[in-house]
Amino acid sequence: MKDCTGVIYKINCNTQGCQIWYIGETKSALKKRIREHHNKNNKDSVVAQHMTSLKHHFDWSNVKIIDRESNYYKRKISEMIYIKNTKNNINRTDDTKNLSRIYNSVIKIL
Repeated sequence: MKDCTGVIYKINCNTQGCQIWYIGETKSALKKRIREHHNKNNKDSVVAQHMTSLKHHFDWSNVKIIDRESNYYKRKISEMIYIKNTKNNINRTDDTKNLSRIYNSVIKIL
């Protein structure tokens, strides 16, 4: 499963009392992307920032693949919809800025 490419995935914070999720997408192997999140010096990763600033830990053994899509643009739309539809996520607000408002009514139904 970790060798999968072209996926949207979901990781939860494993620290007791923290119910935060991160939704991501990757065209490369999922295990490579997870390794990038592990790097606490990665200033671009909100996952690394969450771990460093709060001393929290993510549940790396239970990363969930929530969608598969080989087409980059379709994968990005799927990721944005999952981010919008997931409460308590730590994704940046600009992660969904390119999602057209026409999807809002569909997201509300989901």
